[in-house]
Amino acid sequence: MQCIEMTRCIGEYFELRSTQLWSYGHCKLCGHLDSLQLHVVRKIRVWTSSDEDSNFKLCRETLFNKLPLKESQIHTIREGLDAPHAADDYQATLKQVFGVGNAIPSFDVVLLGMGPDGHTASLFPGHDLLQVDDQVLVGSITDSPKPPAGRITLTLPVLTHAKNVLFVCTGSGKAPVLKTVFQALKHPNTIEGDVVPAARVVPAGDGKLTWFVDKEAAAHWHEEL
Repeated sequence: MQCIEMTRCIGEYFELRSTQLWSYGHCKLCGHLDSLQLHVVRKIRVWTSSDEDSNFKLCRETLFNKLPLKESQIHTIREGLDAPHAADDYQATLKQVFGVGNAIPSFDVVLLGMGPDGHTASLFPGHDLLQVDDQVLVGSITDSPKPPAGRITLTLPVLTHAKNVLFVCTGSGKAPVLKTVFQALKHPNTIEGDVVPAARVVPAGDGKLTWFVDKEAAAHWHEEL
């Protein structure tokens, strides 16, 4: 499935749920952009914003610059800090923006991907970050199994408190692990969550979990549904 088709599906999903959101895929805006708060924290890598591998640079060029947003509505990591200090600084930003004190913030929407190894955000299989308590909202990693070594990431307590979690998963290389994820979601006690971190991102309470996959990634999913 082409990226524009995937984003169109996501936009239509939210429109059907009467949720205030924009759909970048088909250039339709709904809701109130003046109250939108965007947090660029998915799979954050500790680059400068001008680096070609910067997630923030990609987001700015392909999305933010196309919307009438104020800089105060966009929250990304501070440049010039190493991963541990960047994580501490961003956790303070989250608490200030959400005004939650020591509580866990609840995002309206979290958009995630998944790697062929089952990692999501920068939560990798078997890593200590999968075991943090709910006081750690933003974690740092300095030994990432894929470059760059230094990253910061939202932790599981934050991801699982979101009102809506959306996963986008494409390509045949994701098919084996996607089958494992569906198996874990259907039979939670059959697979150790540290092996497939993406399977642990299940919103609590009334939160909604939605997976958008193309037919290549879903090649084996009928075996688990």
